[in-house]
Amino acid sequence: MTNLGKPMTKWELANYVWPGRTIGRNSLPVLINDLRKVLRVAPYRVVTLRGVGYMLVPKGE
Repeated sequence: MTNLGKPMTKWELANYVWPGRTIGRNSLPVLINDLRKVLRVAPYRVVTLRGVGYMLVPKGE
């Protein structure tokens, strides 16, 4: 995971997770929520950094 622990804007995250897809402003929060659901079984989670974007961190942090 090259972006583990690295703050990313919502658009950087969208381009990283869904490369080449056009994602609308209103659908991005839904996709982030879907990503969080998928990661429930992974050792990582997505945290919101208010005013910055998101960050992928190990669970327990």
